[in-house]
Amino acid sequence: MVLSSELEECRQVVQEMASAFRGGGIADIRRDMDQQIGLLQHVVSNAPVVSHDAGARF
Repeated sequence: MVLSSELEECRQVVQEMASAFRGGGIADIRRDMDQQIGLLQHVVSNAPVVSHDAGARF
């Protein structure tokens, strides 16, 4: 599932940001995480809807 791999990628980005911001505090990490989640939601909401039974014959 594409969404699940996108969420995994987002989780990895958040972990990398946490490592980079060790001295920056949790507020910085949360703000950046919220921004990444917002971008992900935007991409998902604009994704084309694909019918899984487009080739079905009755």
